Amino acid sequence: MKEQMTMLLIGKINNNGFTLVEVCLVGLILSVMFAIAWPKMGSFARRTQLHSAADGIAATLRYARDLSLTRNSYYRLSFDNSLKGYQLFFKSGFGGLKEDYKPFEDSLHRKRLLSQNITIEDISQQEVVFNPDGTSEDFSLSMNDAQGNKLALKYQGSTGRTMIAEQ
Repeated sequence: MKEQMTMLLIGKINNNGFTLVEVCLVGLILSVMFAIAWPKMGSFARRTQLHSAADGIAATLRYARDLSLTRNSYYRLSFDNSLKGYQLFFKSGFGGLKEDYKPFEDSLHRKRLLSQNITIEDISQQEVVFNPDGTSEDFSLSMNDAQGNKLALKYQGSTGRTMIAEQ
């Protein structure tokens, strides 16, 4: 009886796992798929970073417009000379001098910096002044990154509408 049971166990094949060849083949397939997808993931991340920077500028434009309407005051969004950042100011005096504007003291008090690989190519003006009625001059800029992705941001001063489009 014992001999018959041994014979039955010896003749059976164990199919409960993966062989080393199968595991290596799956690893090879996953490696090839990852190597193909890697450049596209990097390009997607760079485009997302560019869109995020444009969205930040658009949000700040809308915020400054809303502040000028609700507080019945003048606000100014200024871009620095190197075009690597922007900051929001409010008018503290009654004159028309630039010195009458002070940095707005909230979370936007600090200068907003763009990422190192993002540059602003064409800008219609270095600052946008928002009147107490919420209007301003039309504003536009073009942004690009080191990989050649380009965006255009257009702001309509009379309506406050912001449009962002890839170029």
